[in-house]
Amino acid sequence: MEKEITIKPKYELKEYFKVSLYITARHPLYTLLMVFFGLMILSVLAILILGILEGTSDLFSLLDPTYLIFIIWPALVIFLTYIKTKKALASPRLKEDIIIKYNKDFFQEIGESFDIKYFWKDIKKVVETKKWFLIYIQSNQAKVIVKKDLNGDEFKDLKELFKSLTIKKSLK
Repeated sequence: MEKEITIKPKYELKEYFKVSLYITARHPLYTLLMVFFGLMILSVLAILILGILEGTSDLFSLLDPTYLIFIIWPALVIFLTYIKTKKALASPRLKEDIIIKYNKDFFQEIGESFDIKYFWKDIKKVVETKKWFLIYIQSNQAKVIVKKDLNGDEFKDLKELFKSLTIKKSLK
């Protein structure tokens, strides 16, 4: 009989919000936007500092609507990510008694009203971070395994399973 790992997930807003921010921040579009906004902030600060040194500018010029986008954009991304995460965790499905089974062919989410199988051949990648395992079912959507919720054997068995898979993975 093949080995099967069964986990009972916990869905905590704080943890899943952090995961959502992590995934959002690593999306190529956001990476490009962050680099662009970072360069823009540096150029604005350089112009402001030069203006202050020459006596032609003051700190109130930062209140110009053009510069406010540099404050509003990151705050908006964080706020929208929080709202999206909170809405996702309010799903009635997540209130059910859920278990997730992992084996060498697929992993399966089983609840009272659903039973979903994800075959490893359809998974984009598996990424291990300091706090989580992320199983990407789409390029911007991942199933999360919180490491602190695993006992020692579950952690070891999952890591072994992920290493044995023939999919893209980034394990520590």
